Amino acid sequence: MKQQSLASQVGFEKYGRKSRRELFLDEMEQIVPWSALESP
Repeated sequence: MKQQSLASQVGFEKYGRKSRRELFLDEMEQIVPWSALESP
């Protein structure tokens, strides 16, 4: 039988902490005016 890690279990992600990358991307999403940059 294959060993499963805790992270692979369904529903675990809602209890885990966000990584530094995820926190950075969330912050950039709020700061940068993406709609103005995307429009031609």
